[in-house]
Amino acid sequence: MKTRDIFDRRFLARQRIGRGFRAICLAATTVGIVVLAMLLADVLWDGVGWLDWQFLSSYPSRFPEQAGIKPALLGTLWLMGLTALFSLPLGVGAAIYQRTSPHFRAFL
Repeated sequence: MKTRDIFDRRFLARQRIGRGFRAICLAATTVGIVVLAMLLADVLWDGVGWLDWQFLSSYPSRFPEQAGIKPALLGTLWLMGLTALFSLPLGVGAAIYQRTSPHFRAFL
């Protein structure tokens, strides 16, 4: 038996194993996405009846009919704004630094 034949058989076996692993990963990912979509659909189905302007624009209350989430929404928007305020200049600065670094200029 030639060395080339042994190499080819091992290579083909590795390819089969790789295809099998890829199929298992794809199946697991698909199952996870389907379950997540089903959970999100259930939450939306149950919660869409409670979502109205009064709920979004009211403050928390001990009375369920008057309770709202206005401070939580405003806090989330405030936090997202602050995060963008700090992360965007930092990201642009990092991109400019990487673009003009000596390591990058060596490849031009």
